[in-house]
Amino acid sequence: MNRLEFIKNIFTASSLSVLPKIDLRQYKKIYLLQSFVRGFQYYNGNDLIDQMQAGDVLELVREPDNKYDEDAIALHFKGNKIGFIPAESNEIISKLLDASLLELHCEIIAVNMDTKSWEHVFIALYALKPMESSTISPEYEHLTTIET
Repeated sequence: MNRLEFIKNIFTASSLSVLPKIDLRQYKKIYLLQSFVRGFQYYNGNDLIDQMQAGDVLELVREPDNKYDEDAIALHFKGNKIGFIPAESNEIISKLLDASLLELHCEIIAVNMDTKSWEHVFIALYALKPMESSTISPEYEHLTTIET
């Protein structure tokens, strides 16, 4: 082995030890809420609806200073507010977000322009559970599927 090969081998071996580990675990979605976007007709949703499709991710943005609802959770699509999680369903979810107890995700399940404007976008809020952790009890298996 010549000097150049030796240096290459040392560099390669040392660089592999500092590469970040990739998380290759599989996850199961545990659905906590399925609903229409509340207030969709009053925000930027109608301007963006042509860009929305099932599977798109929405950002959950807490609005604790909201004058109508201290538990308000706004939904943003590509940085634009399109509405809210319904107020009757947001109290516990807002506490989970505030306490960072769960990493919650939200995605668009369906977009339907042939309905009233407040029913154009149907969403699902979920947490991810690693597959290798304990299996889900059969009585809770319904939480892993979307209602039709």
